[in-house]
Amino acid sequence: MCKCLDIHHSVYYYHCNHHTNSYKKANQELDVEIKKIYNKSNSRYGSPKITKVLENEGIKVSQK
Repeated sequence: MCKCLDIHHSVYYYHCNHHTNSYKKANQELDVEIKKIYNKSNSRYGSPKITKVLENEGIKVSQK
C-alpha cells in the first residue's frame, strides 16, 4: 500500500500509532481553564478553590 501511495512506511506507521485521544484533548482544555482561574486570582487560589470555581462554571472535576 505504501508503494501505491508513494509514502515511506514510517509515515504510515506513525499515523497508525498516533491517534488523538479524547481524554488528552479534554485535559489540555481543562489545563487552560485552570491556568486562567489561577492567573485571574493573582496566583492565590489553590486546588480546592479552583475546583469550586470550576464546579460553579459547570465543569465537573475532582480536586486531584
